Amino acid sequence: MIKLKDILTEVGEGTATPYKFKFKKSTFGGKERSYAFTTDSSLEYEASLTSLMSTKNFTSLKTNLYVSFKTVTGDYSDVTNKGEQFKIMATVIAIIKADIEFLAKEGNPPVKVIKFAPEKSDDNDNRRANFYKAYIQKQLPNARVDYKGGVYQVTL
Repeated sequence: MIKLKDILTEVGEGTATPYKFKFKKSTFGGKERSYAFTTDSSLEYEASLTSLMSTKNFTSLKTNLYVSFKTVTGDYSDVTNKGEQFKIMATVIAIIKADIEFLAKEGNPPVKVIKFAPEKSDDNDNRRANFYKAYIQKQLPNARVDYKGGVYQVTL
C-alpha cells in the first residue's frame, strides 16, 4: 500500500529512477520525435515531442516543445493505476531533457517553453493535472507554470 508520506516525499524529492527509454522515430523533418519505454508491469509507453520555432517580440528565436505520452495500446485519457506514476514522470522528464539536448546539438534555438495538456476522463477531475503541476514545480523550481484553456505552459 502506498502511503501519503511516501507520495509527498517522492514528488518533493523526485527520487524515482527513470525507466530506460529509446528513440523510436522522427517525422515531419525532425519536428516530431517519439520515444518508447516499458514499465515494470510491462506497459509499453510512447512519448511524443513536437518542436516549433517562434519569435518573441520579433527579435529572438526560441523553441516551444509540445509533450504528450500514453500507453502504446491505449488512449491519452487512460488511467492505468499500476502505482508507477512517479517512475513514468521521471522517465518523461528524462526524455524531455534528452530531447532538449538533441535539439541544441542540431542547432535549434533554445527551448524556452514546454506545453502539455493533461487528459481527464471527467470534466471535474483535475487529479492528473494537479499531479503533473506539482511534479514539474518540484523538478523545475525556477520555471513559471501557467494553466490556461486546458493546457499547461512551463516557461523556462
